[in-house]
Amino acid sequence: ITSSSNQAATFDGEFSTSLLDLTSTNLTLKKLTLRRGYGVYFGCIRAIMSQISILDSALVNCKTDISGGGAHLIYSSLLAVMSNFSSNSANFLGGVVYMSSNSTFTATTSSFDSNSAQDDGGV
Repeated sequence: ITSSSNQAATFDGEFSTSLLDLTSTNLTLKKLTLRRGYGVYFGCIRAIMSQISILDSALVNCKTDISGGGAHLIYSSLLAVMSNFSSNSANFLGGVVYMSSNSTFTATTSSFDSNSAQDDGGV
């Protein structure tokens, strides 16, 4: 999914829904902003057996009651390049990203600001 304009396209969950629930998917997000996703089990993205790339994009103000405010990964990989993660939070684990079951998260030239998790780490 790529924004064709000079500005990032925005997906806004308005704190009423999570944004992407992916299974067995290979997905690239480019020039997009995902914001205000909310769910009990994950905020903006849940990926199961998937490969996700986030390029020149942002996950902002995503929240969850459990784990993975920005993203919750299960047997998945997430690559972030030139992206911003800010004000994401989880009431338990992984404000930005929660990884389980052999998942990986790689970030290059990306920024992280004001992310939090109540019990164990922003990432």
